[in-house]
Amino acid sequence: MSESTNAVLNVLQRLKQETAPLHMQLEGRVDTLKRLQSAAAYRNLLLAFYGFYEPLEQKLADVDWPAGLNWQERQKIALLEGDLYRLDADPKTAPRCDQLPALDNQAAALGCLYVLEGATLGGQIIERELQKHLQITPQNGGAFFNGYGPRVGEMWSAFRLAVVSFADSPEREDQIVQSAKETFEKFDAWLAKAL
Repeated sequence: MSESTNAVLNVLQRLKQETAPLHMQLEGRVDTLKRLQSAAAYRNLLLAFYGFYEPLEQKLADVDWPAGLNWQERQKIALLEGDLYRLDADPKTAPRCDQLPALDNQAAALGCLYVLEGATLGGQIIERELQKHLQITPQNGGAFFNGYGPRVGEMWSAFRLAVVSFADSPEREDQIVQSAKETFEKFDAWLAKAL
């Protein structure tokens, strides 16, 4: 295995390993099965997500993204808004998070996006549970958790390649991992207030 391959595996392994406790804490906070017991509980979950995603995506829109990563195709706020309107909720009334992760460079933006893209990947499970418990599909309020639809694997792979390509120094790798951890922490703190 080449030295560059080891470095590539290192950043992806570090992201997974070093964020695992924070990821588990956030999943416990969301408690998906509890949130899928009623349409009202699900609607409240989406409003809480919207309160974090909307200001965060505004910040991410200002990032000068590394080559090969198209931010426009990764935005989820329109999906959240559409779901909320379909569920008779007005996203404009949702409280907004004002304690967001620092996104002062490309590495920080990639670390933050790691959390959001991982959530999109995990959304496939929630999508199935939504249909099972509430009969909600991507067409009637479940588009956010459907994310990229059949392209989810392709989009995750492209994101991983972008991270690997960018993490060409220990400093960049550290910044990516630190930002991912900070994003998990900020998201968890927000949901602790919003749910």
